[in-house]
Amino acid sequence: MAVKKRKSNWYIYVITFLIALGIAVLAVQSMEGLLFPEKSSDALNYEAVSYLPSEANNMTTLVMLSEMKAGTPDLYMIVGYRPNKEVIALIPISKQLKATLGFTTGTLTDHYRNGGAESVMLAIQNATGVEIDNYVKFDRLSFIDFVDEIGKVTINSGYDIPSDVPGEDGNMEIFLTAGTHALGGEDLYKYLSYTDEELGDDYKNMTFGSVAMSIFNSNFRNLSSTLLQSYFNKIINTTDTDMRFEDYTLRQQAFMYTSENSYNPAVYYIPYGTYEEDGSFTIAESSVATIKDRLGITE
Repeated sequence: MAVKKRKSNWYIYVITFLIALGIAVLAVQSMEGLLFPEKSSDALNYEAVSYLPSEANNMTTLVMLSEMKAGTPDLYMIVGYRPNKEVIALIPISKQLKATLGFTTGTLTDHYRNGGAESVMLAIQNATGVEIDNYVKFDRLSFIDFVDEIGKVTINSGYDIPSDVPGEDGNMEIFLTAGTHALGGEDLYKYLSYTDEELGDDYKNMTFGSVAMSIFNSNFRNLSSTLLQSYFNKIINTTDTDMRFEDYTLRQQAFMYTSENSYNPAVYYIPYGTYEEDGSFTIAESSVATIKDRLGITE
């Protein structure tokens, strides 16, 4: 009897193989996220930053502003630069701050008239415990020149600021209405110089702090090393300062890091305390503690 040949089922094996291959591909794709996770943008940015500033780059500077080059400052501010913490602490200090230096007790105005910026630095240290590394004193012309160099500064005025020039009706015209404005050097100096006895020193200090904060957080973003060096050279050459070019070169990488990576690092704090009958100001102990905390000073 003839034996029938069985039909070949090769196509069944082919189909089975293709199904198994498809299942394997799907399994590998489903595990790809676990086996080969995509790097997040944060991780990529972290890898791109090969330099992180250390505490050696910290610097505490006294910034002052006066009308004339040889004049007594009307505004004082401690600027604490801490790039490793991505912080620029701005502490406006009242010119009426009472401090003792040697055998002399007086305001910052008194100490400046007696011994200049160096005496003020020591007086602030005695009153607050903050050791200041260097100072920069702008006068009207150097301030205007510097602001015009870095570009208009955005401010937010809470009040209408009157002009020094009376209008046709004899009343003072409004120089600056309440609200947000972008000011060049001359207008910004006028804004900082405005004095109102009812608002007092706290208003002037708040204005100084907010302007400095705007400059650091907006006008110093994403600068090239060439531009940063240019700004520093302008400060050295046009202001009264004991800073040296080496103060910049030693911290150039830190300045670049802050400009490129730190988002809104500048924050200001207005010290509080009591005003005496003679107009002098004494900072409260709790406010001194806050100042030290903002500047990263540990006992």
